[in-house]
Amino acid sequence: MKKRIKKVIVYLLIFSMTIFPPYTVYGADGNMEGGGGNTEQAESSNSWNIDDEAVRITVVDRTTNTAVTESIDFTNVTNDYSNIVSTGNKNKIDYKNGEKLLPTMSTYEKVIVDNPIPKIISVDGNSNISAVKEYFCSEGSLQFIADKMNYDYDKLISGEVTLMIEPVAYFNFGGVKYAFTATETAMFDTMTKGKLKKVLGNLTHKNLPLAMFLEYDDIGFKAWTGTTSGFVSNSQIKSSLGIGTVNFGDGSIKPPNPPPNPPHAGIKTIDTHTNTEIYLSVEVKNSSDRGINKQNSNSAWVKFEVDGKTLTSDKFVIPANCTELVFVKYKTPSNAQQLTVNITCSQNISLKENQIVLNVTKLEENEPPDTNGEDKAPRKGWKPMAITNVPHYPNQRTMAYWTQWEFKDSGLKQIKAKYETTIETEYSYDSDGKLIEEEVTVRKIVNNSDEEKEKAKNELKKNHKYIDLLWQNGNLKRDDKGKTFQEGYWKYVIYKKKDYNVSLSGAYKVYPDISVYTEWEINKRNSYYGMKSGYGVNVEVKPTITGSGAKEFCTNVQNVNSTFPEFEYETYNRLLQRGKGIFRFKTNRHAIDLNEDKRGYEYEERIHFTPIWFPDNKDYYIHFDMLDCWTPVGELRLSSGSQSPKILIKGTLFDDWVIVGERGK
Repeated sequence: MKKRIKKVIVYLLIFSMTIFPPYTVYGADGNMEGGGGNTEQAESSNSWNIDDEAVRITVVDRTTNTAVTESIDFTNVTNDYSNIVSTGNKNKIDYKNGEKLLPTMSTYEKVIVDNPIPKIISVDGNSNISAVKEYFCSEGSLQFIADKMNYDYDKLISGEVTLMIEPVAYFNFGGVKYAFTATETAMFDTMTKGKLKKVLGNLTHKNLPLAMFLEYDDIGFKAWTGTTSGFVSNSQIKSSLGIGTVNFGDGSIKPPNPPPNPPHAGIKTIDTHTNTEIYLSVEVKNSSDRGINKQNSNSAWVKFEVDGKTLTSDKFVIPANCTELVFVKYKTPSNAQQLTVNITCSQNISLKENQIVLNVTKLEENEPPDTNGEDKAPRKGWKPMAITNVPHYPNQRTMAYWTQWEFKDSGLKQIKAKYETTIETEYSYDSDGKLIEEEVTVRKIVNNSDEEKEKAKNELKKNHKYIDLLWQNGNLKRDDKGKTFQEGYWKYVIYKKKDYNVSLSGAYKVYPDISVYTEWEINKRNSYYGMKSGYGVNVEVKPTITGSGAKEFCTNVQNVNSTFPEFEYETYNRLLQRGKGIFRFKTNRHAIDLNEDKRGYEYEERIHFTPIWFPDNKDYYIHFDMLDCWTPVGELRLSSGSQSPKILIKGTLFDDWVIVGERGK
């Protein structure tokens, strides 16, 4: 009997001019909408042929958001692209975790499919979205993919993993053939200082990234809610575009439920810890036809009210009909609690959310018990867990991207104007209905050429979409009739978006305590040592934060948690203490404070004792989680994983004991 595929939920948004209704295949829920696009004039050195495409597929563990297979490109293209620049089929998760873009011309491996994949990258709205959905949800296609990826089909559709799909374009740039995903084209455009976008922007910054994106947050990536027909930035591509997912349910064939809405519209939730610096942020929209900035006297403000404090941001810039991320820094209280942040703004802007719920919890430490010589292994034949299987904090995220508006003078010829000042009376009523007269200063532009202003503005808009007209004051004067006026001029400013990014990485060391006299060095360059079990070890964890927003818009790593192999990296943990940019163990209360050892070193017993029963000739790994590195777009976290430091255990401290007594006794 033919095996029926389990329930599949697909979050794919395919680039198209027509908005198709949802289409259910084998219980799949497809969420699709689209837009339209163009392509460049064909040139042999800088060109892309329609249908010259592929998809890069990776199987991802849903619990850890990590790849469990290599990434493989599947394509309809049969051309021999042996001399093509690629990246060894890295995926979007690799780059999110800090992998560098390393384009190389080497053997490019791809799988040519038996059953052709429907068109993915569209420029004219002819993508068949129903066919795309059906293809990636069909039993035959999924069995073919599982077979080529050497992955068990039943496990693939079990609901434990996700298929991550990234469109790939084969294109010519500078006379060289490339095979890149949307993320890779964004990184390569940065590497080429914008030259790629200049000649192939319709493909690399419109059609390819918008060919596929998430409607709902999934596997650590955010849903895309921006344009579906316009150009997108490198940071937007890297954070949210050029990705789709296929998820599998419980096997029943029934109409899927729609994705859940947030519990309350206009409210978002942040999980954080006590005594922690974080960023409170909100997306702000300027719906008017006039830009917001201090120079044109059209300023705005956003206030965050939390725990009796009011934090105000009023130095942001937003062009007309655009949005901006506005944020403030806030330190959480020392007690665990739930806080409500109420957000208000000036009348000339609007907010995406007006409330933030802060779940503030205390990061607990469960200190390991004191060790002694009678301790035994948990069970016979016990072996340390493979470091790649170590559980870690959820929502690992090591990179963040966002943009901020800024503006500068256009440099165009200034247009002089006459600014007349008069005193007029305004009337209003107070709360009791009493008439109030008030003299106000009214300023009016006279003798100014509207035609000249409009001409300059239209000239500027040929190359710049976001501009603003600002009045600059000159000297006060009187005319021959005694009227006061002010000479000045109009000038134009250009708004541009500045990309920000932050990346978190770390270096780790574990080494014998200075009280250990019988340690040995295995590899000094890699700080790899050997020692006998039962002795204490020291650790050093050094976070590194890099990127354009690292110094100005990012906190330090504020907490580092450590777990140990003898407890299966669970139950017991130790929180490290920061000092001069490096995290170390706190003083171990079970250790004897010798103050100064025989070699003259003063130390505070910042150690962890290895168990006396730890198996011989096995590496002792200590696992670390860096936590609470906050940016305006959320928290960065890093698990040491396979980079966890190790020390080789061989023998026990009892081997070093010598018993000396009186002769004959």
